[in-house]
Amino acid sequence: MRRKKRGMYMLEFNIEVVRLVKGGQAVSVTAKVLGIPKVSLDNWVKLSAKGLLKGESPRVLRRLQTLRRWSHEQEIESFFTRNARTRCAHGAGASWRVPLFVGCN
Repeated sequence: MRRKKRGMYMLEFNIEVVRLVKGGQAVSVTAKVLGIPKVSLDNWVKLSAKGLLKGESPRVLRRLQTLRRWSHEQEIESFFTRNARTRCAHGAGASWRVPLFVGCN
């Protein structure tokens, strides 16, 4: 039997859904319309009532950190790759330009 994949929801989504329920929408109807488990919505409403629905779950925070780190690495790699091509394109004969990478002539 396959296990069902757990959904991950952003804090803004959780808060907005709880606001709908507190505004008078039925929990079961709201959960069904949005396609989320009723139990999850019940838990969010309880957490909100206790004042605990404030931050992202640790799992979501780890994924965000990984994504930010990856994005930063891509920016750095793109910067150096772009600058190496620019420096090589000006020619190695220019005395004020020194190629950064082996293979630039």
